[in-house]
Amino acid sequence: MLPTLFFCLIIYEMLQLLVALASPIAILLQEGGLDKVSDPILVALVLLAGACFLVGLAMQSNTGRRLGEWFEKHTLHCFPIYAALKRLTRGFTDTQEGKTFMPALLEIDNGIQEIVYIVEASPDGIAAVIVPRSPAAFSGPVKIVDRKRLTLLDTNIGDLSRSLSHWGVGTVPLASKKLNT
Repeated sequence: MLPTLFFCLIIYEMLQLLVALASPIAILLQEGGLDKVSDPILVALVLLAGACFLVGLAMQSNTGRRLGEWFEKHTLHCFPIYAALKRLTRGFTDTQEGKTFMPALLEIDNGIQEIVYIVEASPDGIAAVIVPRSPAAFSGPVKIVDRKRLTLLDTNIGDLSRSLSHWGVGTVPLASKKLNT
């Protein structure tokens, strides 16, 4: 519960900071005759969207990309949860082999397979996997397994977690979409 409360507190403080920065602009807009756009929260959201757009434009250049990578390496990677969340969010869209948080099937016994998410893989042939539980698709035990027992699925975490959250309905078609390895 504490991380959730901490996250909410950070969001609240960021919103308060944005409103404090946008309030003078809102007053100037109101004095300039734009009464309908004088709400500080609306101005703050427009400023945030504009800043995101400008950062996105800057990230298109090589210099911007290098600066972003430097910032990420020297600040964000200090927080252990950042790397895991970054891998997880990529897993919602990527279906390419070699990425982390990849859906896969783990061979248990004679023909019995279990759906897993590959969290990490090492060059020596072992992998850390999460065995998701249904209907809570992102909770379950972490296991260390031999990569030879894993078959990657040609789907993303979003589709697979959606079927797991529906107690497995729709899992069979997803499990039959295996990547050619």
